[in-house]
Amino acid sequence: MLSHLRVLDLTDSGASVAGRILSDLGAEVLLVEPKGGAPSRRLAPFAGDEPDPERSLEFWATHRGKRSTVIDLSSEPDRERLRNLAFAADVWIDDRSFPGLREAGFAPGELTALAPTLVVATVTPFGETGP
Repeated sequence: MLSHLRVLDLTDSGASVAGRILSDLGAEVLLVEPKGGAPSRRLAPFAGDEPDPERSLEFWATHRGKRSTVIDLSSEPDRERLRNLAFAADVWIDDRSFPGLREAGFAPGELTALAPTLVVATVTPFGETGP
């Protein structure tokens, strides 16, 4: 149903289900992980009760159907690669869990200036401001 859509997923934890649903509906979803990998890779339970970033059942459940890449925002070539990925994407989903994203120039307004047709969705429990 959504096989024509390219989605950049910069989420972890609860908001990652949004990307999973889009993937389940046929969208091509690329999970962008920070240097060191998504924190949910270290969450129990683990397959076979063996703690390992590649065996987290939490990670597998919320990120199934996605391809994955690592972006180091301290690296200009990686920031440029993320800009190129955003330019080629249809949808951007983030949950503010990716460290340094806005400081590196990837705030919603900057993204839509880069790619005017990009749908930018930021999922937060209490909005952009507040306690």
